[in-house]
Amino acid sequence: MPGKLKLKQEMEASHALRDISQVYQDLSVMKMQEIRKSVLETRSFMNKISEIFVDIKHSYRKRFQEEAEHKKRAGKTATEQECKRAAILLSANSKMYGSVEANVFEHFLQETAKSQEDIIIIGKLGRSYYESQPRKRAYKYYDLPDSVVKIEDIEKVMGQLAEYQDINVYYGQFISIVTQNPISSNITGEKPFEFLEQETYEEHDYYFEPSVDKILHFFQNQLIVSLFKQAMFESQLARFASRITAMDEALQHIDSYLGTLKATNRLLNKRLEGKRQIEKIAAIVSIAN
Repeated sequence: MPGKLKLKQEMEASHALRDISQVYQDLSVMKMQEIRKSVLETRSFMNKISEIFVDIKHSYRKRFQEEAEHKKRAGKTATEQECKRAAILLSANSKMYGSVEANVFEHFLQETAKSQEDIIIIGKLGRSYYESQPRKRAYKYYDLPDSVVKIEDIEKVMGQLAEYQDINVYYGQFISIVTQNPISSNITGEKPFEFLEQETYEEHDYYFEPSVDKILHFFQNQLIVSLFKQAMFESQLARFASRITAMDEALQHIDSYLGTLKATNRLLNKRLEGKRQIEKIAAIVSIAN
C-alpha cells in the first residue's frame, strides 16, 4: 500500500489530469457546435454539385473520343493529357483525437497499397504514422492548422497539386458523436464527392453553353478547391467528435482511479488511527506499570 505522501501526489496528479481532460472535452464540444450545422448542410450541397462535375467530365471525354475518331478517319491523331493521380491523407498535428486518426490512416494505407498514386500527407500525425511503416513510398508533405484553416492556406496547397487530374482525399467523416468513419472522396470529378462503392449513380446528359471545355475549366478551377475545403472541415468535425468521446472515456477512467485512491486513503487513515490508538494504550499501560 502506498504511503500518505505518495497517495496525496497520485490524487493531485489525477485531479490535474481530470481538469485537463475536461477542458479538452469542453473545447471540442464548443468547436463542434460551431461548425457542425454548416458542415452537414454544405455536405449535401457539395455531393449534388459534384455529381454535375462528374457529368461534365464524362461529357468532355465523350466529345474527345468522338473527335479522336473523326481525326483518325481523317488520318490525324488526337492526344489526351496523361492522367496523374494523387492520394491525400488529411491528419492532425497533435494527438488526443481518439481513434479516428488511426482509423483513417489504416484505410489510407490499405487503399494506397493497391495503387501507384503519388502520396501526399497533410498533418504531423499522419507523417509520423507513415514514417513508422516498414514499407513506404516517397511522399510530399504539407502543413495546415488543425482548427482555423484559411482559404489562403488551402489554395496554397491546391496550387501545388495542379499537375494532378485525379485526386482522392482520405479523412474522417462525422456520422454521430460516437461514430466517425474513415472515408475517401474524389475531388476532381472522377466520381461524386463522398461516393460509396455500394451506391449507384446515374449519369445525365447536358447541353453546354458556351462549351463543355469552358465549363469544365471553370469547375476545375473553382469546385476542386471547394471540395477540398469541405473535406478539411469534415475532417475537423470528425476529430472534435472523436475527441469528445475519447475525453469522456478518459474522465470515466480517471474517476474510477480516483475512487480507488480515495478508498485506499480511507483504509490508510483507519490503519493510522488504529496505530495511534495502540500507541496510546501502550503509553497508558507503561505509565500504570
